Amino acid sequence: MNIIYFLVVFFEWFTTLSVEIISIRKCMSIVWSNSIITSIILWVILVALSYWYYVWWKIASNSTKEKVIKLLFFNLLVSSFIYTAISFPFENILLSNLLSTWLWYSLSILFSTSILFFVPVFLASQTIPLVNELINSEKKSELIWKLLFYSTIWSFVWSISSSIIFFPLIGVTKTIILNWLVLAVLALIVIIYNKKYFKEVFIFINVFIIILYSYLICLDIFNKNVVYSFSSTHNDIEIVDYDDNKRMMMLNWAFSSWIYKDSKESFFTYIIETQNIINELRPKNVLVIWWAWFSLPYNISKLDFIENIDVCDIDESMYDISQKYFLEESFNTKIKFYSEPARYLVNKNLQSWIKYDFIFIDAYAWKSVPSQLLTKEFYDWLNKISNWTIVFNYIFDQSKNSNFYKKIVNTLNSSFEDVYIKWVYTYIWKHWNFLVVNKKYNSYKKVENFKNIWIYTDDKWTQEIDKYMLFKED
Repeated sequence: MNIIYFLVVFFEWFTTLSVEIISIRKCMSIVWSNSIITSIILWVILVALSYWYYVWWKIASNSTKEKVIKLLFFNLLVSSFIYTAISFPFENILLSNLLSTWLWYSLSILFSTSILFFVPVFLASQTIPLVNELINSEKKSELIWKLLFYSTIWSFVWSISSSIIFFPLIGVTKTIILNWLVLAVLALIVIIYNKKYFKEVFIFINVFIIILYSYLICLDIFNKNVVYSFSSTHNDIEIVDYDDNKRMMMLNWAFSSWIYKDSKESFFTYIIETQNIINELRPKNVLVIWWAWFSLPYNISKLDFIENIDVCDIDESMYDISQKYFLEESFNTKIKFYSEPARYLVNKNLQSWIKYDFIFIDAYAWKSVPSQLLTKEFYDWLNKISNWTIVFNYIFDQSKNSNFYKKIVNTLNSSFEDVYIKWVYTYIWKHWNFLVVNKKYNSYKKVENFKNIWIYTDDKWTQEIDKYMLFKED
């Protein structure tokens, strides 16, 4: 009955693009989203998918129906196991370690993706040519070409479902399990339909139960201080009680916020410094881009002179998570949350002639600001929606000698009349937190342009490499 094999093909392709989306999302925890990781992962997946065009005829030419069925079962089962037990659990670990070696940035991403994903994608992608050998019909060729068309459409549906539906609702980890379940169930369908290899099925079911139990029950068993953890569409989030009076939020393996549990005051010096500036300038209308872990909006919302605080973050899950698990308190009605990309919100406000007295940019993904928020075009937009003061939080090298620092300074100077900088907090021993403002303020020092150093623009895009070189020695 061909319908069974058609279902196997459809649902196998149902997972193919989902694997690619999950892989890119996992990499975002280390290097954030950029064209480099997308192009490399896309290439590895496509090469693995297309390689069966080269080898399948060798398999088909000397295979019996029984051998094809066994191979189909084996491929689906092994690929599901590799994805769940090896590829996704070790993706971040392998990439982090490769980035710290002598390997170039792009090569590190290429090697880690190839090592972990080429084999399982190749195994799973053999489903169509193997099913081709099992179809008995006078219209076999026509059926296969239609199958290729519909399975491609189906794979798109699954990729969209992963990023739009499953990531926000059940998280990345359980979406990985869902992909594994689909492939594993397909393997069982093949065996049950053909009434073969029941010994293998028994072994598989036992291994399946053990791994599934480990994933669903034991994810946080080794960290008793974890208050909450979740992998959303954009971030790996973990909230941990450091001691009786300190609570820490970790975002994509980085220390993102640290507060005293009793007062809800931030532990980070740059947040305290920003609150001091606000207290002195007394702005009425405030914009916080990427929410500053909500500790800043939460605290300044108590100030009488503050009338409105617009908070922008692309990750909509952070609004509820911050209230329920981090601050454990509802936000003041002054705070309005916009789950939108920062550039989209700024451009929308630009078109609506909305302006702010104070703008704070605390957009961090792992160790650095996302590249799209580092260009002259974005700074120009900010300048146009600002009535008064803009404050940026950056992490630079202590010596201020990196290309990243120099290009940021030149880019800022190209958009603002003057730029002033101050070291406010030691992040790690080679890198410091700096606040940069567009107005003269207290002990902040003016920074001049660097000669023979270009600026970041939407067209000339070198931020990812510059950031990588900045933190390579960490």
